[in-house]
Formats: sequence, structure tokens, C-alpha cells
Amino acid sequence: MRGHDFILKVVSNVTVLRFTTEGIVSRIQVNRLTDAICELIDSGHTYLVLDFKYVHHASSPLLVMLMAVASKLQKKGGKLALSRTDTISELLSVSKMDDEFEIYPGPQEAVDQMRLTFCYLK
Repeated sequence: MRGHDFILKVVSNVTVLRFTTEGIVSRIQVNRLTDAICELIDSGHTYLVLDFKYVHHASSPLLVMLMAVASKLQKKGGKLALSRTDTISELLSVSKMDDEFEIYPGPQEAVDQMRLTFCYLK
């Protein structure tokens, strides 16, 4: 599935959302992305990996989106992971939010870890 700013792929009951935009900076863009991701969560995509492979720059509104998504997933009993965060790592670090999220080098590592969670829950 392809959105305006992301590509969506489901792997082993884990939804990988890869942003295709180079920047996530404006509040309008972040609000649009937040709404789209929250719709996915409401439709049952509760194990989610946000992949920042193509994102080259981001600003503080992204942090608001991440917190909103994490909160919604927590309420639904889901889980959030981030992958390929190299270009947003400074933003996460400066805001002291880098410890708030599970961060993986790539989406496959995040999917593998979430699959372990499924095995543990069974």
C-alpha cells in the first residue's frame, strides 16, 4: 500500500511504514502523517515500524507525531519501533527522546524483535 508520504508493507503481522519524503518538517505535513498513521492503528495495525530510510531532515513537529503514535499504540496494546534513524538521531538526542523508543538499524531487525514478542505472548 502506498500513501502520499510513505510505503506500507506488512511482514509477519508487523506493519512497516517507510517514509518516502525527504523531510518531515511542517506541522501540516506532520498532522497529515499522524492522521494517516492513526487510521492504520485504528484499522488493526498495532505493531508498527517507522522506517526513516529516505528522510534527510526533520524538525520538532516529528517528535509530537512520534509521541502521539506511541501513545495510541500503547492504548491499543501495540508496539512501536523506529528504524534507520541516522538522520533524525540528533533531533531525538537533543530532545532527550532517544531512550523513549526502540531503535533498530533496519526494519527487518525491528520485525524480527516484534516476532519474538508474538512468540512470548502466545
